[in-house]
Amino acid sequence: MHPKVSVLFPVYNGERFLEEAIDSILSQTFRDFEILILLEYGSNLASRKIVEQKKMDCRVRVIENKDCKLGLAESLNLGMREARGEYIARMDADDISLPKRFEKQVRYLDGHPDIVMCGTAMKGLYDDGHLDKRGYFTDSGSIRFECMLGNPFGHPTVMWRKDAFLREKLFYRNTPYSEDFELWKRVVELFPCANLKDYLLLYRLHNESASAVYGDTLGNVNDALNKEYLAKYHIDYDVAGAFFRGGLSEKEIIHREEIIRQICLVLDNPRASYRALEQRMRMLYVANHVYSFERYWRNFGFVYQNKTYDKIRVWMNISAHRLVETARKMLWRQPYERT
Repeated sequence: MHPKVSVLFPVYNGERFLEEAIDSILSQTFRDFEILILLEYGSNLASRKIVEQKKMDCRVRVIENKDCKLGLAESLNLGMREARGEYIARMDADDISLPKRFEKQVRYLDGHPDIVMCGTAMKGLYDDGHLDKRGYFTDSGSIRFECMLGNPFGHPTVMWRKDAFLREKLFYRNTPYSEDFELWKRVVELFPCANLKDYLLLYRLHNESASAVYGDTLGNVNDALNKEYLAKYHIDYDVAGAFFRGGLSEKEIIHREEIIRQICLVLDNPRASYRALEQRMRMLYVANHVYSFERYWRNFGFVYQNKTYDKIRVWMNISAHRLVETARKMLWRQPYERT
């Protein structure tokens, strides 16, 4: 019988955390899975020893690139073709999947046949042991909006339906350091996707991680992907760096508002994306000290079709956030005013 889940697990050295990462999969409460260890050409002896040891578990299959180095994208594509499961899950060799990850993702996908891919929230795990929380939008409309400008999934958290990906030829492309971001843009155009609110993976952040080593290059690649993707909709994305940052001139803010307006017009149902729209524009407006209901509604009221309910709700949300921000600033200044 074929397993329910196939886990794509690329390995290239990384022996420092490799055993703990594999064990976190083998310890899942959901047991019907196979691990496809995609052993890259040139992996060192230490990582190979760990893989050989874990191969003793019958759920572990090793697919080794013996002739040449394939790279991450082609290794994952090879694993996707070799996978026997109904669902395919991703996992990296330095992360930790929490015990109920597969149980909750399989239950969700089984119960939501329209959803093709499901990620989860995760926690960043630093070398000193402290954690931070990394949540993602959970509804498909917000995920589609978010994917126009940023990455709406934690790559090592996702699980997808293999038949849908193979049918639509949704394979990874050789996009350095952004293989996932490029693929998600194509996926969310075709299918509804979701994220669970549960924190089900610990994502390691250390000096050797790709995000640390290639951070600047990654930002440039993502900018280029956004520009290429939005050009299909005749939207000129000429922004470099963080889109929702502060310190912008009024002209720069207006330019970003126009890009967001055009993105909303591309969406079949912009109302479905309101969670992402409101949160991201709040970030931009607060960072640049121009947050007001009048400004937001003038630019994006069309998304809500001017419904009275939404108008009141948005006004209340903006007013509440402004009050909280004002109170926070007063409390933060208070010790200095006493001296």
